[in-house]
Parts: sequence; structure tokens; C-alpha cells
Amino acid sequence: MSTLHFEPTQDNPYAWDIIQDTDQSFVEPYDELASFTKFLKINYVLTTFVGGILSFTLLYLIIFQTNGALKNYRKMLLICSVTDISYWAIDNLLGLKLKEKDGVYMVKFEGPAKDFDRPTRLVLIAAYVCSICFVNSVLPAQVYFRYYALTSRPDRSQFLSTGRTLGVFLLSFLAALPTFFLAYNGYGFTARVRPGFNYGELWYKEVPLPPVFYADVRSVYQKIYFFYGGLLISASYTAASVMGYLTVKKINLLYSSYSERTRRLQTQLSQYLIVQSIIPLIVSVTPLMLIVVPAFLYSDTGKACLFYGVLFSWIPILNPLITMIVIVPYRQVILQKLGVHKGMREVTSTNHPNRSKTESR
Repeated sequence: MSTLHFEPTQDNPYAWDIIQDTDQSFVEPYDELASFTKFLKINYVLTTFVGGILSFTLLYLIIFQTNGALKNYRKMLLICSVTDISYWAIDNLLGLKLKEKDGVYMVKFEGPAKDFDRPTRLVLIAAYVCSICFVNSVLPAQVYFRYYALTSRPDRSQFLSTGRTLGVFLLSFLAALPTFFLAYNGYGFTARVRPGFNYGELWYKEVPLPPVFYADVRSVYQKIYFFYGGLLISASYTAASVMGYLTVKKINLLYSSYSERTRRLQTQLSQYLIVQSIIPLIVSVTPLMLIVVPAFLYSDTGKACLFYGVLFSWIPILNPLITMIVIVPYRQVILQKLGVHKGMREVTSTNHPNRSKTESR
């Protein structure tokens, strides 16, 4: 028989099991999302292994396969790769299940961290929020690194030094850092705004009631958290867009003086930065806005939040995958490892035997 708690506990200080009518009582564990939970577990395994393989493959390529003119941008690529790996690690440690109803945003852990004590889980959810904000706030630093290289004066180095590069990215991290403390307070204590209210009534029908974090927008602290997060992301994309526009103008001005190799490199970097902008916009920013706006309207988003959580988990798959596609040297290394280039050369040699003989004379 399931162990039910009809009063607050250390793990669930703001929620407890609901006393049902006799004909509706559950004597065995019950989860209304049982079928969807299976899908979430499949997605969890997929994003854990595929995301990990792709993220570390990109890290390997950046460290060991970045040559030629692209080598000048390795510092920028490396920091962005480490950022994605950090997000992948914490996202899969948590394995989130989400819900939003009546102005309350709810988070349950289903990854390895679900067995940690509440204080540790609270730190982890705050770190997760900070990491997803950092994925967005780091974008202006990426664009600035490239803009600096294009606009450098003859009396200074063409590229940012290691120290300055770290400094620029540190500013992006410091901009995202307040979200750690805001999220810590939001998920840990904003439920106090309604003393005596059983927040378990808002969660999915699940018996026994699992440990869940509740962030209530009725609290001024939760409002500040949402407003700051929205402001940070908006400011990041605005700054990146402005610098991106200035960068494109500079490239167009210098385009005729570039060699063919430099033109290809700049095209690849442009595609890379576009990817780094669009992916978080689709799988991070848009779902976040679809969470924040209904919260202030005290709406019930149903099971939509479950899909938002799935989108969040795909960032570590999409970012490295598309980066390896748009940056040609990385794509070539991958194809060579897979034997694709070798197969293409063999087909070409078979189809043009006379041409090979002529070239050998």
C-alpha cells in the first residue's frame, strides 16, 4: 500500500496528499500521466546519450581539429561548447516534469537528482535556471568576439586575447547569475504567499504526491524573477542583433578584399552564429515566454509544459549537431570518420578511370 502524507513534510512543505472520497481512493501508486511518462523516459535516454555524444564530439573537434583561419575563433567556439555541455549535464541530472496552473509554476525531478534532499534539489533547480539563461546571455559575447576581429585597428591584435575573451564571457555569466538567486527564492519560498493552501491540488493526479517545487506568481519575488529573466533574454537578443547588423555591414564593406577562403570562413561563422541564435529562440525563449505570460494570467496550460520541457532538453542535441554541419572542416572530419568521403572518392574513381590515367601522365 502506498505511503500517503496528509500534512506537510520536509520534502513537501507546501503540499500533501488529498483525502479522496471512499470510492475514489487509491490503494496503489497512481499516475495520470503514466503513458506520457514513458515517452518522457524515452526522450530522457535519447537526449542523455545522443546529446552527450554530439556535445563531446564537438568539443573534440574544437580542441583537436580546428586549424587554419578558423583556429583564431577556437576560444569563442570552446567556451560555447563548454556552456552547452554544462547545460546538458545539469538538464539530464534533473530530468524535469513541468506544469503550470493558477499562476503557479511546478517542477518535479525525474532524473538521478530526484533522490537528493530538498536543499540540494533547490540549489540544482536554481543552477538549471541560471544555465538556461546563460545559454541565451552568452550570444552577445559570441557576436562581439567576431565583431572585434573585423573592426580591429592596426595598432592592436586582430583577435581578443584569452584574458579579454574570458572577461567578455564572464560578463555574460554575471548577467545570468542573478537568476540563480531569484530562482532559488522563487522555487523555495514563494509558496509561503498562501499559508495553509495545499499546492498538491494543482499538480497532476499522482499518488502518493511526489516532491514538487511550487513557484507562485502571487509573490512579488516570483514577479521579479520572471521580469528579470525576460529582460535579460530580451536585452541579450537586442545586443546580439545590433552587433550582428554592424558585423554584416563591415563584412559587406570588406567583402571584395577577402580571399575566397576568407569568404567561405565568414559565411560559415555567420551560419554558426545564426544557428546559435535561432535554436535557443525556438527551443528555449519561445517556451519560456509561453510559460511566463500564462502565469500572470493565472491560466491552466494543461500538458503543454511537458512539451516545453522536452524542447529544453533538445538544446544539447541541436546546438552541436547543426554547428558540425555548418562549419565545413568539422563536417569533413565527421564524414571521413564515417567513411563517407572515402566512398565518394572510390565512386568518382570508378566513374572516371580515363581521367585518372590522364592526370597520372
